[in-house]
Amino acid sequence: MQLPILQDQFNYGKGKVCVLRGAISDTWTDDIGSNYFKNYRAEERHAIGRLAESFGIAPMISIVATDNVSAFPILQPERQRIVVHLVNYDINYEKDAIREKMDVVVNLPSADFLPGRVAARLYAPGDEPESLQVKVEKGHISFTVPQLRISAAVVVAGE
Repeated sequence: MQLPILQDQFNYGKGKVCVLRGAISDTWTDDIGSNYFKNYRAEERHAIGRLAESFGIAPMISIVATDNVSAFPILQPERQRIVVHLVNYDINYEKDAIREKMDVVVNLPSADFLPGRVAARLYAPGDEPESLQVKVEKGHISFTVPQLRISAAVVVAGE
């Protein structure tokens, strides 16, 4: 499938390489991914999301105002846990502040190395760790972060 943001795509080894449209120079990269991280415009984030969905990748964050919230899962099979780093990029430039997000739902695929019952603990700067309710069904784990200021981490591990 050729999407408008792709210049080219080709197979390489066991994977696929996708080349984003845009110019590259010694001092500037002008593709949709680089531009999103320069200005955080919603239309660029949605285009990146459509590209990910074309590969069968589902979003990990499912709240209405997700345009500027990212989740980065770190798999740690040797410790039987997943650490999910959440970053809120929703900047109110007039007030020079981050717009807090409420009730951020995170969905991630379950991992084979997790034990039967899992728990999630929220670690946010300046707050005490907090236990979150976890829902596990059909190979997926979900939990809700009640409040996301600038950033947080959630550790998903055995109870």
